[in-house]
Parts: sequence; C-alpha cells; structure tokens
Amino acid sequence: MINLSSSWLVNLQYSSKHIPDRYLHKLEIFDFANPVPRQVLKAGQGVENANFFLFVISRTNSWCTENNVQAYSSFCRLDSRNRPVAGLLNMCPSYFSKKIYKASHYYSVIMHEVIHILGFSRQLYSKFKNLHINL
Repeated sequence: MINLSSSWLVNLQYSSKHIPDRYLHKLEIFDFANPVPRQVLKAGQGVENANFFLFVISRTNSWCTENNVQAYSSFCRLDSRNRPVAGLLNMCPSYFSKKIYKASHYYSVIMHEVIHILGFSRQLYSKFKNLHINL
C-alpha cells in the first residue's frame, strides 16, 4: 500500500484532488470515549511492488493562467523517513496545443517536475538527513 492512513487529499496550491480509495489502506476512526471504532474505511487494493506513485493530471486553473507556467508539481505523501511516496504533476493544457515545442521539451518539463516531487523543493529541503561520518 502506498498510504498507511486513509483517504487523503492532495492539496497543492490551486489544486485539490482526492486520491482514489483503491490505493489506500484501511482506517479505523475512534473517539476518546469509546474503544469501538466509530467509522471504518475498508482497505483498498493498493499498488503492488511500488515505492512511489505519481498522479498526472492536466487541468487548467488559476496557477496555470496567472503564472503562465507549463506545469507544476508537489509531493503528496511522505513515508516515515520523510521520503516522498506519492506525488501529483499537473501539465497545464494550454501548452499542449502549442505547436512550438518538440516532444523532447515536454520530456524535460516532466523530468523537471518529477525532480521537485522527489526532493528538490523548498518544502523538502528541511527534511534532508545530515549524516556525520567519521573517517
């Protein structure tokens, strides 16, 4: 399973998407007064043999239009070691219709965004590990 909690919301600036339940783990919701769960969300099928899951969408929104960007992305979920296990990449549709770019340009844009998702982003820099090795 990608997620060890339950249905979670991918909440990027100007983009909120629900991760489909079929990818999520079971969740039992308790209150403080009762030992019996008040709600149980069934486990989904998950994603077998995956260390990372990338959701790719193409939606026009204010981030695309007001900032004139070709794409944007972010991690959605971190594991217990603060490593990204899921990410969302939005390719702004207005750039698909332009005939001025070659396929290699789109490949470069996608790779650029995936690098942000995997760790090279302002939100993840503080989570980098500092290893002290005595030689």
